[in-house]
Amino acid sequence: MWPVTRVVDCGTGSPRDWGALLTPGTLAIIEASFRPAERGRAIGAWSGFGGIFGALGPFLGGLLVQWVSWRLVFFINAPITAVTIWVVVRHVPESRQSETVGPLDVQGPLLAALGFGGVTYALMKVQESWGSTAILGSLTIGLLLLASFIVNEARHPSPVLPLICFGLASLWVRTAPPSPSTPPWARSPSF
Repeated sequence: MWPVTRVVDCGTGSPRDWGALLTPGTLAIIEASFRPAERGRAIGAWSGFGGIFGALGPFLGGLLVQWVSWRLVFFINAPITAVTIWVVVRHVPESRQSETVGPLDVQGPLLAALGFGGVTYALMKVQESWGSTAILGSLTIGLLLLASFIVNEARHPSPVLPLICFGLASLWVRTAPPSPSTPPWARSPSF
């Protein structure tokens, strides 16, 4: 059986799930709102305040539960959200993409999610019985869907994951440890 309950559970939007969606959105706002020379300071302030309020949140929540009522924990986000919306509407400039973008790539994320879901399901259940039809079918369908994802991204005019990204040396240098044959100019100082 496919892990439908996990997908439905993620759709409810636990704070952890929605919090993961904040990072790309806030970084996009920073990129659109600040000049390149100021972006470093803005990202530093963003990450610093994120750390401070990430640490203060559980502490203040505990104080509310201890001294006032546990029901206020569910209300605390309302005034913070209202202030955030006011600040965004008032101070964040509207940004538009200057070049024309092709049609939305709906098939790409769908193929990737289902493909990774099939492969992940097969790998999670492999200890039960490697040769079972369900596991081999899930693995096969997942791999075929991932192959379809690559074909879709290669053909789509506005792909979610442009395949040209895999040809960038900076991507490979930052994500893979250098081999002995890696030239010195391609080595990253992080390894």
